[in-house]
Amino acid sequence: MVVNDNSALDSLAILVQAIGRDKKLLQWFGELAEKALVERRNEIYAMTDQMTKDRKDTNLIYALGLLANPETFNAVRKTLQEHGYIND
Repeated sequence: MVVNDNSALDSLAILVQAIGRDKKLLQWFGELAEKALVERRNEIYAMTDQMTKDRKDTNLIYALGLLANPETFNAVRKTLQEHGYIND
């Protein structure tokens, strides 16, 4: 997969919308925020591996994988907060 800045931004926009609109993903994201960085990464990788095995949407899998980066995770968290999906 070729990744450029625009595709990464598009993926993050998709991710914020998907998390914000899905109660299970939103709960999962909230639980991730409470975990240590290594635990969070392991859980993200486990989730994306399972989604790949289940042949889920590749764009969503890629976007979820971006959450393994702490800066990306925090940016998504901040965006979810700004849009009222989660509280501080």
